[in-house]
Amino acid sequence: MITLLSDSGKELATGMLKAGRADRTLELDRVIRGKGQLLHYFFGRGRRAVLVEVGDFRLRGVLATRWIGSERLWQVALEVPRPVRSPIATTTDPSGPHQPRS
Repeated sequence: MITLLSDSGKELATGMLKAGRADRTLELDRVIRGKGQLLHYFFGRGRRAVLVEVGDFRLRGVLATRWIGSERLWQVALEVPRPVRSPIATTTDPSGPHQPRS
């Protein structure tokens, strides 16, 4: 199961993930819910940036679609994750250790 979200985090569609790709592209086997929202997001609003939720993971990607026979195929090319640096939290007071008052 895969959930596609807009770049702002609004749920667009839910579908079944197609197995078998070795690259960073996810393919939807079929869209179960939200076909109209997905079409409007892609064609009506011209948006391509999406968030993908698969299990416990949320990844960024670029949405694409094409026809295969009489079926519309939806794909998401995943972005390469970049390392995120977060500031190191300190629990010490920068002014130095405190002495109890007597």
